[in-house]
Amino acid sequence: MSVNLFAVPLRVASPYLTILNPGFVWSVALLAALVYAVRSARRSGLDARAMYWGVVGSILVGLWGSHLLSLFVHGWSGGPLALFQFMQGGKSLYGGLLAGGLTAGLYFHYRKLPVLAYADAAMPALALGYAVGRIGCLVNGDDYGTLTSSPWAVVYPPGTEAYQAHLDRGWISPGAPWSLPIHPVQLYASLLGLTLFLVLARWRPDRQGSRFCSYLVLYGVGRFLLEYFRGDFRSVLGPFSLPQVFSVAFVFFGAGVWLHWVRNRGRRSSTNAVQDPVEFLHMGSAVAAIESSDSQIADPTVRQESDGFGSFEQAVQT
Repeated sequence: MSVNLFAVPLRVASPYLTILNPGFVWSVALLAALVYAVRSARRSGLDARAMYWGVVGSILVGLWGSHLLSLFVHGWSGGPLALFQFMQGGKSLYGGLLAGGLTAGLYFHYRKLPVLAYADAAMPALALGYAVGRIGCLVNGDDYGTLTSSPWAVVYPPGTEAYQAHLDRGWISPGAPWSLPIHPVQLYASLLGLTLFLVLARWRPDRQGSRFCSYLVLYGVGRFLLEYFRGDFRSVLGPFSLPQVFSVAFVFFGAGVWLHWVRNRGRRSSTNAVQDPVEFLHMGSAVAAIESSDSQIADPTVRQESDGFGSFEQAVQT
């Protein structure tokens, strides 16, 4: 159930804040990501039309992928038909990232376009869409946080996931007007996305794929830590939740590619360092030989000795 009302209990009395419908916020997030991705492609000298269709395809397939992962985690009812009703129910972001990213990559590869160049151009747009989209989650009351007494805590009314979770755990009684104060973890995630957007948008790396790998590492680390502020935390592999497992995979993949680049660069540098002294010695020997010959020609003693030997040779022939 979408709810467009939540309260921010400040230390001083303040009226409740009325927020836009979360569906509208999520739509704005997708549109903002699409527009910025096209703009970023144009600024990078890439085909803006190809970026447009790549992002549109990744959004559609990403919604389905996030729906499938959510069904896998939380279960579903309604039979096999529920697998294709991707516009309904909850969404799992990592499912959308994996499905959408694979779709865009295959599309650019099919078009024989540089996949990493388009991925670099799309990473700031992805971070921007994430930053805006998490505001919709804040409004909707899903992906809620843990209990807190901080002055920026939020409370939710009946009909939200946070309220229902507190009711099921016996923390509040039926008929309570609000949930208990919790961390606005969705806002923390939005700030993470905004930070990534500002960093990646201003960065102009020379190597293709640098932005892509940086996003994987930075988002993976940030999302891993944010999970500890989630009130719906569920461990699936030891003490780690499913998003944390994906986060570790993202970090290892991005860092692994970076280390591979650095290792290859180091090998090329060491090879050049070995070859350069050899070339220098050859050049030095050649220069020394030339200077030696020049000095002999310029030396008058050598010229006199040469003249004397010539006279002696003439005398013998005579």
